[in-house]
Amino acid sequence: MTYRGPNLTCFGPWSKKPHLPTGTSRLLFHRYPTSTHMSRNPDVVIVGAGPYGLSIAAHLRFHGVNVRIIGAPLSLWRDHMPEGMFLKSDGFASNLSDPQSHFTLKHYCSQAGIPYHDLEIPVRLSTFLDYGDAFQQANVPNLENDEVSAVTQESSGFRVQLRTGEQIPTPRVVIATGISNFSYTPPVLERLASDRISHSFAHGNVDRFRAKDVVIVGGGASAMDLAALLQERGARVRVLVRAETVRFIEPRDSAGRSVMQRLRHPDSGVGPSLQGWFYSNYPQVFFRFPREVRLGIVRRFLGPAAGWTVKDRVLGKIPIVTGAHIARAAERNGCVYLEISRGDRGLEEIAAEHVISNGLPGQLEALAISQRRHSLSAPYVRRFARALRQFPILGFRSVFRRACRGK
Repeated sequence: MTYRGPNLTCFGPWSKKPHLPTGTSRLLFHRYPTSTHMSRNPDVVIVGAGPYGLSIAAHLRFHGVNVRIIGAPLSLWRDHMPEGMFLKSDGFASNLSDPQSHFTLKHYCSQAGIPYHDLEIPVRLSTFLDYGDAFQQANVPNLENDEVSAVTQESSGFRVQLRTGEQIPTPRVVIATGISNFSYTPPVLERLASDRISHSFAHGNVDRFRAKDVVIVGGGASAMDLAALLQERGARVRVLVRAETVRFIEPRDSAGRSVMQRLRHPDSGVGPSLQGWFYSNYPQVFFRFPREVRLGIVRRFLGPAAGWTVKDRVLGKIPIVTGAHIARAAERNGCVYLEISRGDRGLEEIAAEHVISNGLPGQLEALAISQRRHSLSAPYVRRFARALRQFPILGFRSVFRRACRGK
């Protein structure tokens, strides 16, 4: 593994003590013979301990790189996902990455006695968390459950400051913080009192909404997972969706597909389609497409869709208002009143005790949030801000990442 000089790298899209499931052997996975020594002058500091951060650390440690990784392990998944949810990704597409591809979810489930199938058995959140904890203990035992408060430039690279006050000089920093700080509320809802508006990111547990009227804004996986959980916990839920229909990913029946169907709709990490298979396996080719062509494909391909496991928990049980655009929001008599525009169907007013948003900002807005959250200095943001329609322009030779040097 070769380094070309001091740089800070930003990787795209997790404070409890990690543990293995009860009864699972701690020799479940082979540990790579790497040191757990915590160096004060590491070659690399990784900020973030979600799937990306843990995977990067596993690869660097395998190659003998002196690395420190800072963050709460899988905190986004552990603390901010609805209880009892299933992952939308299939089992084969839910792996963390290790250098020799030993630590797959399939292998973990086999060793732990958990039912598994590449396509047909949905992955429970609890299973994914236990798998992530096992991966971390085997591959990244030197994880530091701490928080980075600032990243600043130095003559030889960067200085990473921890919440504890420790300062770590390093020539290279990897920012792998995921989407933890990127929650977004539409401007029309921003003026509501904080006890009347929140983001789905804040609600791993929803017991406080029992017997309350709640409106969820959004039609994707997060919105539908949360709506189902709220309804099952005794809340009165309505969902507002801008689109005219709500999409659910259909369950896969690999045994019932003909050879021609498998050729026309091959399996991929983003669903069964020739397009998805191509984009997943040949990103370098896709990168060579004209920019406007790529933007058009990004706008049309995929989009919000809920997992098939939540479909029966939502349809026919929770009112879903489609084609809904919030014109204005106001508080009266302890409730939120939303004026909904539905095109030719006119205006409609909906009242609720609480509104939950599900949005994410554009990627450059997200980058600005990350700058504030981790005290990244302005030159980094300017360097990363080369963009095309809110999408940062990634480097082809640098394997689809953005990087900038220290002083």
